[in-house]
Parts: sequence; C-alpha cells; structure tokens
Amino acid sequence: MKEFVEILEIWPVFRELRSNIELFFNVAKNCVRLNKVHQFTKGGVIKKVVRAFHLTFELIKTAKSFNIGVRKLEAM
Repeated sequence: MKEFVEILEIWPVFRELRSNIELFFNVAKNCVRLNKVHQFTKGGVIKKVVRAFHLTFELIKTAKSFNIGVRKLEAM
C-alpha cells in the first residue's frame, strides 16, 4: 500500500507525458494509418512501424510550425 501511495503522489508528473504518448499514437493511428498493419513478417511490421513513427513525428513537428494543435491532427 505504501508503494501505491508513493506512486499516487508523483502521478501528476507523468500525466502530461502519458497524454503526449497517447496523442502520438492516436495521430499515428488516424493520420498515418498505423491501425492498418497487415504484414506477415516481423521485418515487414518493423519497416511499417518505423516509417509510421517517423512520419508521425514529422507531421506533428510540421503542424506545430503552422500553429495547428496536435489534438486537431488526432481528430483527423
């Protein structure tokens, strides 16, 4: 129980980080079609995921430079 209370005390520190990770994956899923991974080999999945993550990172960076919120991207 003591460990749980300690985690609860520092939980607000991780809230923003967790939210950013969730936003990243939602953008990857909705904008870069990461939800459509139909690969049959581990290598194929790795190639698709690496490209999707790179494109997601660039998309978020570009959107921020145009003052477009990440939450708008997430909804697309």
